[in-house]
Amino acid sequence: MNIAFDDYDKDYSDLPAPIMTTHFALESVKTAVSYIESVETKEREVSQEKDDIRKRERQERLNVLRGGGCFKNWTRLERESPSDNPLEAAAGKAPKGAGTRDSELFN
Repeated sequence: MNIAFDDYDKDYSDLPAPIMTTHFALESVKTAVSYIESVETKEREVSQEKDDIRKRERQERLNVLRGGGCFKNWTRLERESPSDNPLEAAAGKAPKGAGTRDSELFN
């Protein structure tokens, strides 16, 4: 079994003090950057999720206000919506998941 270079912990105890200091400084910078990036990624994901929920709720409210009759949840509205791509709509090719794929289930 071969062990790749990065698959095990390294022992830097035999390195001179100035090099160890530089190594620890670089490692701490990498750790700090990694932490900041993970926090920013988590904030971005939470923000995106909230925005998606807001859009879905807005879609449901607009359907009722536009006279859609009864309440329909966003998945049903998405399935019944026409294709956004005019070229595919003109050619009769709707993308997978768009249009009235499951509309017969809801009638």
